[in-house]
This record gives sequence, structure tokens and C-alpha cells, in this order.
Amino acid sequence: MNLLKIFTVSVALLFFAATLSAQDNNDALNGISARVLFLDYYTPNGLSGTKITNGLEIAYVRDLGSNFGLGVPFKVGVANVGGSTEKSTLFSFDLTGRYYFSPAGNKLRPWLFAGGGLVFEDLNDNNFQIPIGAGFNYQVGESSAFSLQAEYRKSTADNRDNFQVGVGWHFILRPDPEIQRLRNQDSDGDGLSDADDQCPTEAGPAATFGCPDSDNDGVPNAIDECPLEAGPVKFDGCPDTDQDGLPDHKDKCPIVAGPKKLDGCPETAPADKDGDGVPDDRDECPDEAGTAAYNGCPAPEKTVDPKPTPPTQPQQPVAQPTPPAANSLDSDGDGLTNAVDECPDVAGPIELKGCPDTDGDGLRDKEDNCPTEAGPKERNGCPPKDSDNDGILDENDECPNAAGPASTNGCPDTDGDGITDAKDQCPNEAGKVATKGCPDTDLDSVPDKDDNCPDKAGLPQFGGCPDSDGDGIPDDKDQCPNEPGSAARQGCPHKDSDGDGILDDDDKCPNIKGSITAQGCPDKDGDGIEDKDDKCPDEAGPASRQGCPHKDSDGDGILDDDDKCPGLKGSITAQGCPDRDGDGVEDAKDKCPDEAGPRDREGCPRKDTDGDGILDEEDQCPNLAGSLTAGGCPDADGDGVKDSEDKCPQAFGTFNGCPDTDGDGVHDGMDECPLQAGPAAAKGCPDRDGDSFPDISDKCPDEAGTNQGCPDLKPEEKKVLADAARAVQFETGKATLKAESYAILDKVAEIVKKYPRYNLSIEGYTDNVGNKTSNLQLSEERAKSCYEYLRARGVPMEKMKYKGFGEANPIADNSTPEGREKNRRVEFVLYLK
Repeated sequence: MNLLKIFTVSVALLFFAATLSAQDNNDALNGISARVLFLDYYTPNGLSGTKITNGLEIAYVRDLGSNFGLGVPFKVGVANVGGSTEKSTLFSFDLTGRYYFSPAGNKLRPWLFAGGGLVFEDLNDNNFQIPIGAGFNYQVGESSAFSLQAEYRKSTADNRDNFQVGVGWHFILRPDPEIQRLRNQDSDGDGLSDADDQCPTEAGPAATFGCPDSDNDGVPNAIDECPLEAGPVKFDGCPDTDQDGLPDHKDKCPIVAGPKKLDGCPETAPADKDGDGVPDDRDECPDEAGTAAYNGCPAPEKTVDPKPTPPTQPQQPVAQPTPPAANSLDSDGDGLTNAVDECPDVAGPIELKGCPDTDGDGLRDKEDNCPTEAGPKERNGCPPKDSDNDGILDENDECPNAAGPASTNGCPDTDGDGITDAKDQCPNEAGKVATKGCPDTDLDSVPDKDDNCPDKAGLPQFGGCPDSDGDGIPDDKDQCPNEPGSAARQGCPHKDSDGDGILDDDDKCPNIKGSITAQGCPDKDGDGIEDKDDKCPDEAGPASRQGCPHKDSDGDGILDDDDKCPGLKGSITAQGCPDRDGDGVEDAKDKCPDEAGPRDREGCPRKDTDGDGILDEEDQCPNLAGSLTAGGCPDADGDGVKDSEDKCPQAFGTFNGCPDTDGDGVHDGMDECPLQAGPAAAKGCPDRDGDSFPDISDKCPDEAGTNQGCPDLKPEEKKVLADAARAVQFETGKATLKAESYAILDKVAEIVKKYPRYNLSIEGYTDNVGNKTSNLQLSEERAKSCYEYLRARGVPMEKMKYKGFGEANPIADNSTPEGREKNRRVEFVLYLK
């Protein structure tokens, strides 16, 4: 129970702090994490052995501010619980709070977390566990990150404490950018953002969610049946003067309460002496029948239509009773003495205290705003007028001389957009208030006529084009529209990608941390030369030496810059390289490093090692005495050809050192018949027919030919023999020749007889269908049939032989009918005896 109390208090405090942090944050991010788990139930419980098992985790993560977050992970896995050798299947549901060390948007975002959850073992047993741990996300894409988390889980049950490590991926669920834009925009300037404003282009109070409410009764004009008279919501914005539950426009007695069944009139009529329907206590003329419009007083003689057209003739005054004659006490003769007559010089009725009422509407002329037109008292004596005949009385008509709808208070609205033509900059095209009556396709409060991006919501200062990153540079001119930056950088941010304190603009190596002396590139020795150009990156040196210091590494008195062998002590005559014999040729290039010699002899002295009178440099065999004619090499037969190249080293000769005994131009070393003259083509042997085959190996020594010295068959004759293999046909399964085979066999007979030095081999074959022994016998019988036919055509039997080979040597695939047909053949092969 103590663990539960600690958990409850910790989570409550964490969530309270997170809620305070998130109050002003409209950009909270959601995310989904997926990880592979590695579980250890042995080590935390002091059990011997190490058994790491696996599981999977899916978690929902919600940011509650820049530094706080909420996690709801679900896990499933297997583990050896309580030291058991058998694995149990585990399911867990947690609720965790997070503290982030950096805000959303950072590439690396580490956190600490704590929480609690239920763990089920094989869906039978369960225990409560408190996880405490840390993790981080490393962002690798706009909405994805590598995720690593480690935690220790304290359990309320025995031997159930455990370690868990999870590796996987985190997916960021970003807010809709359009909602973000609307949240930051107030098109109608009414103090509500467009995202929360139900009428974003028309100003209105928060009570009606930003929609207009002309009578301020809390009912927006769009659903207010009486938009110019305040009334409660339950009556759709209409007043109920007598509060009898019926709004005035449905109440036949709007100023006297009554039940609905009597249409708002009382069951017992109040006192009404003149019977005009206006109770005496509200009747200004209780003894004279009148109308409610005139508070119970009679209307003037000439009644006025509720929606009259202006009269073409002046209203005629009501006839007055003939007054008494004027006298000194009653100057105007209206029956009232001057002492009580409020208009002693102008005759008027007694009830009006002697003042005239020209139009007879009950109002004295001096108090009547329209003394010649009868009108009710509440209208100051003026009749209701609708000068422009638009159904709106002039007193309510903001444009009494130009017809217009009620929605614009009687002023003209040609395009019907609710904006008067006088205030509408596009009177012939419907628009919004925010754009002064002009169309605004993308609803960005910039009229299309002035909008450079009419199909994309933007800002007025950018001609209606969007600025997604809010850097003051419109997207169409911003090279980094999703990252705020300066105008000087065309909307891109100042960056220091490698974190070396040098902005990328000034950093020659923006992705590799470096020093300011090397313009942002790595410079380990700090000599101002970047490492890639520094020949001595670990030792400071001047630029003139490509970053290397002045050195004499081998201590030979010659600086490394001038020393060809800076790591080996040497002499100045050999440019700092070793020179043992002091001849000025460095030992590495001195072929005689211990004997002085000139450079043109590569450091060697002039020598005649073999003592043959020829200097070694000119002696092709400096260690073997020889003759000058053989380049200083041995020449036993003295023919000027050194023995190593003389094909006949013991016999004097002029042909590569060999003699030509038979004088045929082929030296004895290559002449296969050195005592008989013959052409080189026949390797020096006689060739009577001149076909380059020596007579000794020429099977036709007196007849030129290309086949072992004999004439070869012509191409067309070879084709006849090849075609014969396919053209010779037999009765099925027999060795009997078909008649169509005779023509080709006759041609074969002619060819064999034409070449008497050739013999003929007749070879029969079958396919692999049937018995092998039978096929072998059939192939030989067919070959014999061809043999007998050719014999009958005059081919000597001693020039022919035949044999059957059965299924052997197939020339095609026996698995197909076509292949088997090609394999059933008799081949005719001519060969020399």
C-alpha cells in the first residue's frame, strides 16, 4: 500500500505541473512508439543465472508542454517469473508521466519517467508494478525517431521486480498545419481565432462563438427570428413582453399575459370601458375606442397603411368645430381664455389646451414632427413610411431612398452577400465582410482580386500568399518554407550543423566540427591549416610548408624540406640520403653502394669482370668471357651467335647459328629432312605435289590436297552427306528402305566413287524409345541396308563398313517428338585409308 500511495502522489504532482505547463501550448504533439523488449526477472530478485526474454511494446505518447508528457504503454512478452524454468506470458498496461530535458523539435530528446501499471501473468494472476527509468528519441526524419528506453520496475508481489530495455521507433503525429494556421488567425478581428470562430469572416461576440448578434441577446442572427429585438434563446431570440410563455410575434395580447390556448390573451378580460382591446390601465384614451398602435386612442381620420407609398397630395386637416368668435379674453376665439390657452394666438381644441392639431392625430402641431401628416404619438406624430418600397420603414432603413433587403438594414446589396453596395468593393460579386464584399476563395481575408495566391490561404502583408514558417518571407520566395530564417538568407535559418560555433554560411566544413582558424574545418594542431590540406596534421607548421614544421628529423644537418631522405642520416652530396661510398649517388639508387662510381654508371666503377676485354656496361654477359662478335658472350662455334641463343652451338652456321646442309633455306635445327632439300612449308622435306604436306606423311603425294595431303570434299558434297542422315527413311520399326531414300543414296554412291582414296563408314542410330538391345540391333540392320544399297550401286564393298550404335550419341532432346525424330538417323562418314 505504501508503494501505491507514493505512486499516486507522484503522478498527481507530475500531472499538475504538466497541466500548468501546457495551458498556453496549442502545439502539443501526439506520438506512437513501437519497441522490442528485453526482460530480466532474475537479476533484480537476486536469482542465480541470467535469463533474458523478449516482448513487444506499443505506447501512445502525448506532450503536455515543452517539458512534460504522458505515456500509455501496452506490453506483451514472456519471462521466467519467480525463478520458474517455464515461461509465463505477460500482459501489462501502464500510465506514466515524463519529464523531457529538451523541447519538441530537438534532434535528441532525452527524458525521465515514472508511473504505475498492472501486469497479468497468463491472464490468471496479476500484480501492481511501478516503473522508473529513462530514455531518448533521436530524430532521423520529419516525423520519425530512433527510440531507446530502460526501466526498473518495482512490484508489489514477491520475485516480480524486473529490468526492461526497449529498442524501436517513435512516430510523431503532428497537428494539422491548417488548424495551426487558423488558430493563429482572426480574420474578422473579433478576438476569436478562426479555428474557434464559427463565423470567421463576420465579427461577433464570444457568447455566440464569433457570429453576429445585432440585439445582443445571445442568439446569433443566423438563427434569431427577431434579430433586431432582444429575446431569450427558448423563443429563438424573440421578446415576450407580457412573459406569458408566448413570444410577442405569436401573442395576440402581447402586453397582457394569457394562456397559450387563448393565443396569449387572458381568460378574464381586464376593464376596458371603450371596448378597444386595450385595458383601461394602459389606455391613454380609456373613454374613446382606439387601437394598440395608438395606445388605445383612435387613429387619425385618414389611416396610414403599414407600408404606404408617399402621398402625392398633402394630408387634409381634420375639420374642427366652429369656434366661438374672438374677443379680448380669447384672442384666437377657440373657446379658451388667453390665460389658460397655451396657443392664445392660434385656435385649437380645448383638449389640446388651445393649440392647433392640423393633421388631427392628437398631437399639437408645435410637438408634431409631421404636423400635416397624421401619425401615432410614439412616432412623434409622423406616419410610418417606406419611401423606397423595400418593405423596411424609413425609420429603420439606413438607405430610405434606395431599396435594399432587411439583412443590410434596407440598403442595396446587389450581390446578396450581406454587405451594402456602398461598403462593398465588389458589389457585383458575393464576398465576405473581412474582404469588404469581395470573393476570397482561400478564406485568408485577402480578396481574390488582390490575392497573389488565391487558392492558398495566406497573409495580407504577403499579398495573400502563405508564410508557413512565420519568418516574414512568403513561401513562394522562401527557399526554406518550413524553417524560419532571415531575408538575407532567402528565408533559410542560420545554422551551425556541426555545433562548432561557426555558422554554416561561414563554415567551409559545415558538417564536421572544426576551429575558427581553419574556417570551421578540423585543425588538430591549430596551425590554421585544415587537416585535409595539412601534411603534418598533428604538428603545427606554416602554410608555406603545408602545415609542417621546419625539421631535421635525422640530424644530418639538412632540413627535411631539402632532405630527400629525411628519416635517414645522409650526406649533402647525396641531398641528405645515405651514400656509403661518397660518390654522390644515394645508396638506394647506387648499384655499387660500396664502390665509388660516376652517376652515369649508376654509381658503379668501370669494370671488366670476366676479363674478356669488354667493359661490363657493354658486355651482355659480364660474368662470362666471350667474343666481341657475340656481344661479350660465349660463342663456341665462332659464328657470332652467342651460345645461349645459338640453336646449333657446336656447329657454325648462318641461320640462327645453325648450318643448312641441304641448302634448301631451312636450317638444320628446324629441317625435318636436313639431307633432302624441301620447301619451308613442308618443314624442309620434299613435297612433290606442293600442298605443304611432306611426301613422307602425304597420303596423296602426287595429288595436292588439304586433308592429310589429299583432295577434300567440296562443301556441296559435304552437305549431301549431312542431309543424307535426315533424308534416308525406313519403314516404321524396320530396316526396309523407303523409295524416297534412293535418290539421296545414289548421290552418296557417286561421291564415294569419285574419291577412290576415301573409305565410307555407315553408322546407324535410334531414339531412346523401346528396348536398348532391340534399338541397337535395329540401328545396325538399317546401316547394313544402306551398305547393301550402295554396294548395289557399284561402291566396292572393301571401301565400306557399317555399324549400329543404338541410342548412343543423341544429337537432340529425346523428350520431344522432334528431338526423337532427329536422333533416328544413319550417318555417312568419309575418311582416308
